[in-house]
This record gives sequence, structure tokens and C-alpha cells, in this order.
Amino acid sequence: MRILYAALAGFLLGVSAFFTFIVPEVAFRVLPSVQLAPFLAGIFPRFYALTAVAGALLTLLSLVLPRRGTLEFAWPAAALLLTLFAWLWLLPAVNRAVGTPAFGALHGISLGLDLVAMLLWLLGLIAAYSRRRST
Repeated sequence: MRILYAALAGFLLGVSAFFTFIVPEVAFRVLPSVQLAPFLAGIFPRFYALTAVAGALLTLLSLVLPRRGTLEFAWPAAALLLTLFAWLWLLPAVNRAVGTPAFGALHGISLGLDLVAMLLWLLGLIAAYSRRRST
């Protein structure tokens, strides 16, 4: 179970980093501007759905694994809440704001939430590693 927890935390960290840093950069370089918004609007709901499912599994695993403290449960749970907020509320607002002055601020908030979620998953991965070494 601990290996599955570490694998899920690592998966979430890697997928989040890939979709936050690599996909948009490649899309901006390769796609014409007229195709950019539809591509990103199509791919990011799938990204958030994938991270929400994996984040929910990670949170459930954190409940069944022995813990030293509540923070080991709080990290994946908080990351899951941020992911759900970004997916269900913020992403539609960002998509509606494309081409308006509000887009930059909303996109910045979205990026910030993704970075915080990555940090929380990294803490979960570190917790799983330290848990594995101590047992």
C-alpha cells in the first residue's frame, strides 16, 4: 500500500508538472493562435479529471495507511480540494475570460493553485518515503 501511495503521489506530481509547464509551452510554439484556445480548453478538463481521480485515490490511501500525524492526510486532501476548485469553478471562469483583461489574473490564480497542489503532492511523496524508511 505504501508503494501505491508513493506511486500515486509521484504520478500526480509528474502529470501536474507536465501539464503545467510542458503542454502549454509546446502548444504556444506549435499551434496557430486560432487553434490554441480550443486545444487548451479541451485538454485541461481532462487533466483536472485525471488529477481529481488520482488525488481522491491518494487521499483514500492516506486514510488507510498508518500515519504519524494528521498532516499526512491533510496534504493530499488539501491538494484534492484545490484541484476540484480549479477544475469545477476556476477553469470555466478562465475559459469565459479568454480575450478579456480578467484572463491574466484568473490564469495566474490557476497556475498558483496547480503549483500549491504540486507542493502538497511532493510533501505526500516525502511523507510516504519517510514512512517507508521508518517501518
